[in-house]
This record gives sequence, C-alpha cells and structure tokens, in this order.
Amino acid sequence: MNDHPAPLLLMAAVGLYVFHLWRQDFLAARAGRPNPQALPGATPAPIKACAIAALGAAVILALET
Repeated sequence: MNDHPAPLLLMAAVGLYVFHLWRQDFLAARAGRPNPQALPGATPAPIKACAIAALGAAVILALET
C-alpha cells in the first residue's frame, strides 16, 4: 500500500468532488428538475428497495463468513 500523502489527498479530493456532483444531481431530482446528464443513481430509491438490498447484502455476508 502506498502511504505517501500526495496520492491519498488526490484520491480523497476526487472522491469528494464526485460526491459533490452526485449530491447536486440528487437534490435537483428531489426538487423535481432532474439533470438529464446526471450521475447514475442520483435519484431517490424506495425504502423497500433499500431494505431488500441491505437484507441481501447481510445474507451474502453471512454465507461468506
């Protein structure tokens, strides 16, 4: 693992920038004016879909461990 601070800071900055773009797209979709070139997944998901995904992840984790 590379522990040099420059790549770590660069990757953290890129991650924060992508999160910023996603958050803008998410808030625009939530306000009813979605961006046609939004990042994938920048729309609200139903609670039921999130619960099913979390349950599936827990089952896979249990099977793997």
